[in-house]
Amino acid sequence: MVPLAKKFNATLASNARDLEWLLIFVNIFTAALLCTMHWLAIQKAIVENRKTSSKLETERQRSSTTLAALGDGVLNLDEQHRIRYANPSASRLLDLSQGHLLGQDIQTILQFATEVLVKHLAGPKQPGMAPRRDDSVHWIRRTSGDNVAVHVSATTLDGENSGTVVVLHDVSQEQNYMRMLQWQQSHDLLTGLDNRATFEKYLQQVLGKHQASLLHLNLDHFKMINASYGHAAGDEILRQVCQQLRLVLRESDVLARVGGDEFAVLLTHCPPHASMQSAERLRQSIHNLNVQWRQHNLHTGVSIGVVHIDPQQSSDPASLLGMAESACKHAKESGRNRITVYNPHDRAFQRYQGDMEWVQRLRNSLEEDKFTLFAQTVYPLHPEDQGGVHFEVLLRLSDVPGQQLSPSEFIPIAERYDLMNLIDRWVVRHALQLLRAHLAQGADIRTCSINLSGSSLGDSDLTEFIRQSILEFGIAGDKLCFEITETSAIASMDSAIAMITELRKLGCRFSLDDFGSGMASFRYLQQLPVDYLKIDGSFVRDMLKNPSNFAMVEAIGHIGHVMGKSTVAEFVGDQATFDALRSMGIDYAQGYYIATPVPLDTTYFQHAHQAPQQRSRATGTPAPRD
Repeated sequence: MVPLAKKFNATLASNARDLEWLLIFVNIFTAALLCTMHWLAIQKAIVENRKTSSKLETERQRSSTTLAALGDGVLNLDEQHRIRYANPSASRLLDLSQGHLLGQDIQTILQFATEVLVKHLAGPKQPGMAPRRDDSVHWIRRTSGDNVAVHVSATTLDGENSGTVVVLHDVSQEQNYMRMLQWQQSHDLLTGLDNRATFEKYLQQVLGKHQASLLHLNLDHFKMINASYGHAAGDEILRQVCQQLRLVLRESDVLARVGGDEFAVLLTHCPPHASMQSAERLRQSIHNLNVQWRQHNLHTGVSIGVVHIDPQQSSDPASLLGMAESACKHAKESGRNRITVYNPHDRAFQRYQGDMEWVQRLRNSLEEDKFTLFAQTVYPLHPEDQGGVHFEVLLRLSDVPGQQLSPSEFIPIAERYDLMNLIDRWVVRHALQLLRAHLAQGADIRTCSINLSGSSLGDSDLTEFIRQSILEFGIAGDKLCFEITETSAIASMDSAIAMITELRKLGCRFSLDDFGSGMASFRYLQQLPVDYLKIDGSFVRDMLKNPSNFAMVEAIGHIGHVMGKSTVAEFVGDQATFDALRSMGIDYAQGYYIATPVPLDTTYFQHAHQAPQQRSRATGTPAPRD
């Protein structure tokens, strides 16, 4: 037993030692494992830290690259408003190196810094708040001497890098563009002079302060130069005239171009006698001016109107300019190349002043559509000619309620002051507009006759305007007849033929109005491709009492038919004249016995087909006489 026990105890002791060694090994292994894990954790932390640092460095480099690439200047300020970062754009805008900018107080770099910082950063700071943008323009005076316009934005930064970020946005290009637009609005582009609106502002500033004189200059024969040598030659004349006027005037005088070939001069602090001496020097300088243009020696003169401005008298710029224009007009009518002083007591000036009021009245009526179109029937004298209404469009001025002024009361003024081209365009466009509406309502219209003034025949753009209007309103050309007077057609023969030829391509017809009033009627008739001859009403009105007039009407009717043209007798005032015209073979009759002019509306077409006697019974009134 004893040996067995000893052996058992020895075995237990041996196992205990093994277990002890095992425990020691486990402890050592555990410690090693923990060390390894800790080391690995440290290594992982180091790697992660390196990755984070790399990302931060990448982001820093990316931000730095982005700021450097920005077109806007960026300044990063510390809490004491010293510059701690400036991107390259800021350096270029300020014309200072980045090294020079760093550490500088922003107020020493930007003159407006205090205003900007107070304005943009007032109130409590709000993290993440968007930059406050100021649309006002600030100017940076650079070391090179030039100026740069900027808009400024500013925002605050919180945290470790607290401070302010100021962004400078260069708006010099926009400012220069705005300046150019403002200059163009106040100046004449060809000569660089002030325009009429700017001149009136200067004139307003002078009124009531000191003695001055206003001159209105109008070049003589300028339209002839334009027509003969082209607008380029005319432009060269204007430029050299401008240079010549500047040489004569003082620096304190104001010169402006107020019209196509018109200039205005304001002589400040200048008594009347000195003003007249200046006006004479201006007249002589333009009279002596010779302009070389493509082997041609071009010459012009100038007519000058003078108004002496008394500081004790009240007046407005528009009135003074009107007076000066009136005096200039008088100088032209008196022979051109001379000087006239405005005299309010002279009848010529009084007439011109009344004309100017009419001109303004007509211009306002055109702008506000204060004209009205009337229609007067052109009645066929033979039954076989029936087939749709033939009428002439007549113009009335309706700018005063309850009044309808006939053309004889305003056309002479319009012709004298070059307004007929505008009036003709108004009539053409509105007549076509009404014609389209009535045709759409089923009106049976054969011919609509529209009058064109003599001055419009020389307007090269009118033919194209009429053509475009016809196409725009979709009117068939064969329903239109344009009336031109015999005298204007002969005076502008080439222009008349060109217009007739072009519009006849669209199917339009033409009528020669007041035929027989000119001495050369029959001589030129073969050259004008017209469709109708309208016999002058002065022959028709008393043809039954005056054998010479009767013979003239009969002769015109015969010649017209021989040449294949229809004839229209105007001013038919009674049944006897109506019957006589029918007997001699005249094709159409027009006059108060046939129909009075009435508004061109739907009511007109209800009675337009009726004979004179029927129309009188339908309206309950006798047929009126001329």
